[in-house]
Amino acid sequence: DWQEDPLFRDSEFLRTYQADAAALDAFLAEHGYHREGRFYRVSEEFFDTNETIMMFCHLGRGQMLLSHLLSMPWMQIHYFWLPTSSITEVIFERSPFDRSLALARCATVGSVPHLDAAGVARCNSGFMMPIDGYTREVDRPADLSQ
Repeated sequence: DWQEDPLFRDSEFLRTYQADAAALDAFLAEHGYHREGRFYRVSEEFFDTNETIMMFCHLGRGQMLLSHLLSMPWMQIHYFWLPTSSITEVIFERSPFDRSLALARCATVGSVPHLDAAGVARCNSGFMMPIDGYTREVDRPADLSQ
């Protein structure tokens, strides 16, 4: 359990993570999805509802929310880079054996076809070093030798 690691236990990061996770679960419950362990129980009145929910957030918050939704340790999700204005798609897939049981599954992470189509370069924000092919002068680190 990553939350028990000394790096995170009793940290401000963990308190923020847990508060965000609780807020996300409360929001999803309003849409008929009630968290039960790693799954979500779907309220019967939402069985035939097919809605799309869009959320907009910062890279760090996006990683925290994905970690909770996918029941994955935050350190693993932290390896996923979500470019500025990218699209990450999470689908709540229903069990074929029990319509009231849903699993959050990630279909797309950090996709930017809308930027590519418009000829807009991906932003390097969130990386410590520029990425080949997307480097601009403004992304170049300052000369640290002085």
